[in-house]
Amino acid sequence: MAIIGSVLYTFISVIMFLMFARAILSWFVRDLSNPIVRFLFEVTEPLISPIRNLLQKMGLGGGMIDFSFIVTYLILLVLLEVVTALF
Repeated sequence: MAIIGSVLYTFISVIMFLMFARAILSWFVRDLSNPIVRFLFEVTEPLISPIRNLLQKMGLGGGMIDFSFIVTYLILLVLLEVVTALF
């Protein structure tokens, strides 16, 4: 069971790191033809998109700040704590 916890912890940590890198790069690089930016976008967007759609249905999306990114990051943070507590 400890191996499963370790793998889940590592996976969630890597996704959180990639999301953080995407956020930082979005301030400087807007070119989706850049392979690094494209990779970060392709890996993290499937996690962020459903949250974005949910927030838009609730009337909370579409503003200057992308709250879906923040909500997704917080969900991953909670999952990381749950994995730590369980394993």
